[in-house]
Amino acid sequence: MLNHEDYQKINELKTTNPEVYNLIRKIADYSLTSASHACHDLRNHAALISSYCQLLSMTNPSIAQDAYFQKISLSTRNLLSLFDEIAKFRYSFKNDEQSRINLLSLMNTAMENVRSHFPDFAINFAFSHDFSAEDSFITCHVPHMTEAFEGLLTNSVEACNPENIRLSLSISRLDNMFQITLCDNGCGFSEKMLSEGCLPFTSEKKNHSGLGLAIASTVIHKHNGSLTITNTDAGSKVLILLPS
Repeated sequence: MLNHEDYQKINELKTTNPEVYNLIRKIADYSLTSASHACHDLRNHAALISSYCQLLSMTNPSIAQDAYFQKISLSTRNLLSLFDEIAKFRYSFKNDEQSRINLLSLMNTAMENVRSHFPDFAINFAFSHDFSAEDSFITCHVPHMTEAFEGLLTNSVEACNPENIRLSLSISRLDNMFQITLCDNGCGFSEKMLSEGCLPFTSEKKNHSGLGLAIASTVIHKHNGSLTITNTDAGSKVLILLPS
């Protein structure tokens, strides 16, 4: 079992020995892919239990009021949700499954989707960029990339006070790369999250799988990009680099 110091040493390899760091990531990706295959089979059984619960509640409505039945139904739904998230580590795509899309349009879609997830929250988005819309195209698997950014934005919203949510999203051109910076006025990342946050099942939030950052990082790395998390005086900061 890796401890906090182990993760710090692995992160240091990003700069001291990138080849070894990339090899470690490949081994980790292989392990996660194997786990996701196993989860696919387990999910089928959980889905069957969930279907039986629904049939029972339809044929015998009174059972739906039973406390133990409700716990079984809730636990099964939570299992299905967890299995679905783990399966996302199998994200893979062929070149012909990628398409050119306007990055500004993709970001706007992600922001609007996140707004709809939190209809009771007053979210103040500040969005800026230093290039024209005509120069903002990237090649990516659009559904995967959209979901990655929705996950990052959701994390930022959940880290803030619901009555005072301020998110800043800026995009700059750096030669053949886009630099995307997401800042919030939330609680920031703990030391543990700073060193382990992009690893799966790492979370300090209740009732969270700890897969959000890991999935976003996986998607971005598979698009030859990078994701780094830090803190600011006001909250947290996520820095992303993506090829144009």
